[in-house]
Amino acid sequence: MFNRFYKIFILNRFTLLAFFILFNISFSLSQTNYYVAKNGSNSNAGTSLSSPFLTISHAISQINAGDRIYIRRGIYHEAVIIDNIDSTLGNETLISNYNNEQVIIDGTVSIDGSWTDDTIGGVAVKKNI
Repeated sequence: MFNRFYKIFILNRFTLLAFFILFNISFSLSQTNYYVAKNGSNSNAGTSLSSPFLTISHAISQINAGDRIYIRRGIYHEAVIIDNIDSTLGNETLISNYNNEQVIIDGTVSIDGSWTDDTIGGVAVKKNI
């Protein structure tokens, strides 16, 4: 009786262990790599170097926990807000430059147009017109 119980107990432990290993492997394989490049388009799939997204913000809006975003070289003029990632230990999301390429995220807004001299409160200033 004890021997039979012991065999069932061992079998159940091995079944549980096998299920746990398979679950973790399948979960880690479900991670997706996304790519962002200055020559991309947000209508692309974003999942290969040949069809990258254009903006970092769009890539962030597409990811799930554990996914990775690789950003190609360039200057990206955009505000990047990360508020949709719920990662857990062992399932972290990665946002990184691709192959050590130089990436600059510049949140400033360019000002186009002409400048004129003006005075505000007796102080000389330049004003965009």
